[in-house]
Amino acid sequence: VNDGSLTITPKSINPDDEKNGITVTDPENSIYDGNEHINGLTVTDSKLNTTLVEGTDYTLTYSGDLINVGTVTITVKGIGNYTGEFTKTYQILPREYTVTTNTDSKVYDGNPLTAGGIVNNLVKDETVNLTMTGSQTNVGTSDNTYELNWTGSAKESNYKHGKDSIGTLTVTAKSINPDDEKTGITVTDPKDSKYDGEEHRNKPKVEDTKTKATLKEGRDYELSYSEDVTNAGTVTVTVTGIGNYEGSFEVTYEITKRHVTLTSADAEKVYDGSALTNDTVTVGGDKFAKKEGATYNVTGMQIEKGSSKNTFTYTLNEGTLAGNYDIETFEGTLKVTAFENEVVVTIKGNKDTVTYDGNPHSVEGYVITDISNKLYKADYIGVKGYARAEGTAAGTYKMNLTAQQFSNTSASFDKVTFKVEDGSLTISPKSITPDGPDTPDEKKTGITVTAPEGSKYDGEEHKNKPTVTDTKTNRTLVEGTDYELSYSEDVINAGTVTVTVKGTGNYEGSFEVTYEITKRN
Repeated sequence: VNDGSLTITPKSINPDDEKNGITVTDPENSIYDGNEHINGLTVTDSKLNTTLVEGTDYTLTYSGDLINVGTVTITVKGIGNYTGEFTKTYQILPREYTVTTNTDSKVYDGNPLTAGGIVNNLVKDETVNLTMTGSQTNVGTSDNTYELNWTGSAKESNYKHGKDSIGTLTVTAKSINPDDEKTGITVTDPKDSKYDGEEHRNKPKVEDTKTKATLKEGRDYELSYSEDVTNAGTVTVTVTGIGNYEGSFEVTYEITKRHVTLTSADAEKVYDGSALTNDTVTVGGDKFAKKEGATYNVTGMQIEKGSSKNTFTYTLNEGTLAGNYDIETFEGTLKVTAFENEVVVTIKGNKDTVTYDGNPHSVEGYVITDISNKLYKADYIGVKGYARAEGTAAGTYKMNLTAQQFSNTSASFDKVTFKVEDGSLTISPKSITPDGPDTPDEKKTGITVTAPEGSKYDGEEHKNKPTVTDTKTNRTLVEGTDYELSYSEDVINAGTVTVTVKGTGNYEGSFEVTYEITKRN
């Protein structure tokens, strides 16, 4: 007897196999929260009208990252009465985060206004680097911006950006009035001016000690002036804040009167029976402003031996206002003297010689080297003008001292002759030779030289130039003015070129420097 049997084979669990009645629900997606997400599914056999049981009818295997954003794959494998396998997927979706930045305001103080912020809806204990970039220094309003860097424990791939709540930073204008309490504003009044017929819109200096800044007209404030800014008197300046400042205040300054002296001339002569007069009136002190002045009527005269005042009156010209001047008058002396023998006075102007150093030099004064009559004293000599020679560049400068600058002031002598030798200042050219390493400090010229740069042979002339600097005058010397250059014969072919630098004008002497014309490779 051969026994009979019944074999029941497992059924395919794959829902894609035709007409097997297997249906499967999709796993639900999850939002990232830092935890594992093992999402399940339901397998149903519609032909048996039953829901299959995990561990009896099938097993589930998960592949992929179950925590971070991405796709998780589930492998469903039939067991027991089922065979075969299939896969399903679900998503771990990004978590939405937002940023809230704070709103703040203050009065302008020269420093940037900043405020904080916060990142919302991060998973607990996860961090990001939030940097506040919003800043408002000057008057105005701007967004309190930020910069977010994912350098903390949170991963950018696990998040998506939602709608932020951005605050604002507002700076309001500061009072420019120095009288307001604790503003730190200080003011230096405008300097006074002397009347000169021109407008004088003098400016104050406004400083903010709290910002350590000197305020600038047109940016921080505007100036307006009272009506008359030309004639002598008080000028009122209104300072009105703009930009980062508001409010206003007033300061004043004076346009002062000109002090003018009017002096009639002195005159002297030996008695000759005619009247001694001199109609010259010298305007001194501050003198009259341009295109203003006076007309003079000189009435003084002297006929006999003796002296008297050279009297005069004056009338201001049209357009010359008395209120702009303080005028003092001084009357010269008219003197008639007796005849006497000749006295010869020899005067020698002072002289000096210096070496050019770029600075102005001068020599002044004179000495009386001889008086032919011992009774005649130096105190009797009157001097007009000044004895001075001055210059900066190399050369000889004359005083232009003449006998006409000297006069006899003694009634005891009627004829005095002045013989004058002019004074002078000689500025010698400075050596253009550069200092050497062993040159003593007291002999150093301060001349430095940068040799010419080399050139590569190209068939053309190469007259390359050095740079010569006088460190004591703090200037770079100029070819053709301070020195001339000459070159060795061949400035075309490869080899060494010698440049001779020869001082001219304010410099003398010479030296050589070299450069190379290199071969072509």
